[in-house]
Amino acid sequence: MMQLNSIHKIQIDSLAFGGEGVGRIDGMAAFVPFAVQGETMEIEIVEVKKKYCRGIIKKIISPSLSRIVPQCRYYEICGGCQYQHLAYQEELAVKQEQVRDVFERIGKIKDVKIREIIPSPRETHYRCKSTFHIGRDDNGNPVMGFRPEKSREVVDIEQCEIAAEEINKSLKKFKADLRNKNQEFIPESLTLWSNWQYDETELEIPRKFIVRRIRDKSIKVPAGGFFQANELLIERLLSLVEEKTGLKGNEILLDAYCGSGLFSLFLAEKAGLIYGIEQDSQAANCAIHNCRKAGGSGRVKIIEGDVANIIKYKLLKEDVKIDTALIDPPRTGCEERALYNLSLLKPRKILYLSCNPATQARDTKYLVSQGYALNELQPLDMFPRTKHIEVLAEMERREDAGCKMRDARYRISE
Repeated sequence: MMQLNSIHKIQIDSLAFGGEGVGRIDGMAAFVPFAVQGETMEIEIVEVKKKYCRGIIKKIISPSLSRIVPQCRYYEICGGCQYQHLAYQEELAVKQEQVRDVFERIGKIKDVKIREIIPSPRETHYRCKSTFHIGRDDNGNPVMGFRPEKSREVVDIEQCEIAAEEINKSLKKFKADLRNKNQEFIPESLTLWSNWQYDETELEIPRKFIVRRIRDKSIKVPAGGFFQANELLIERLLSLVEEKTGLKGNEILLDAYCGSGLFSLFLAEKAGLIYGIEQDSQAANCAIHNCRKAGGSGRVKIIEGDVANIIKYKLLKEDVKIDTALIDPPRTGCEERALYNLSLLKPRKILYLSCNPATQARDTKYLVSQGYALNELQPLDMFPRTKHIEVLAEMERREDAGCKMRDARYRISE
């Protein structure tokens, strides 16, 4: 029986989705953070479950040629990155294989076509937005940084190696202000952006909205809301979506979980009509503002509300014929009722964008059961040095498709 604090020699066979090395000890799976595939090491067992255990590295006996020295002084303690010890080309290869694995294991889809992962132009200082937690140290002084997974402690940092340099400059300024003021009340967190630009019509302080410049357009975004973190790859992502939609000028497009309208804004130039759905009121208002300012409001209808309900009570009720559906849900993926109602719309094509291949694979499995075929996956490394992977999945409705009824426990209340 596996014992806590026992020492074992292990060979790392692979890297699991999430970044941990995987090996076996007497047949039991052992997970080891910050390991590299092919390495032999001694580990100390720090967690034991019925079917697996988790260990920490005590000694690397045979290091991999892909192991490098991390750039960040906070690596392994702040919880933000998982691959700074790995050469970037190896990280890309690992992520490519992880996407294949989760779609085979969770999505139950064999022989899926996966295009070569698109690398980030830069491995460091690429994030245009970072949220820092704020707390106090043992002496009551303000600290600002990140929280490791499963911890409430704030790791105080001076610089983040994956954040844009402008963010690190702002971080130092805000930390100095916090310490100099020594105020009784401090916020729990603060979101910083690179190249701060504010909406010129906004009078409130602190500012609730910022403006980002993508291609030839300005996009208003809630300061605390969602936006693609790696601006170095946003134009490439936009081009991919434009290519996959293949719009000719008269198609009707659904942009579900549309946020501040990034995709609707650019696709409106070629679509006949776009329905954008967003539950967050601030983001929905930004989407309306952005499309109106760009002159595309006549071709884009932004609807605030729950995706499943809007599809059921508006689009299906009004018998709207959707040609292509673009869905970009949160990391948790889509509710099954949203997927079911989407399948009732019968779009010819579904483009599913996600930063969590595990929930994406789960949802893809459901859509396959509802009559769709997965054509291909395109990974993008929007988050170098971290465990996260962006994937664009392209699905098409089969000619023989029909919608199966869901289990009664998922029935939508009227």
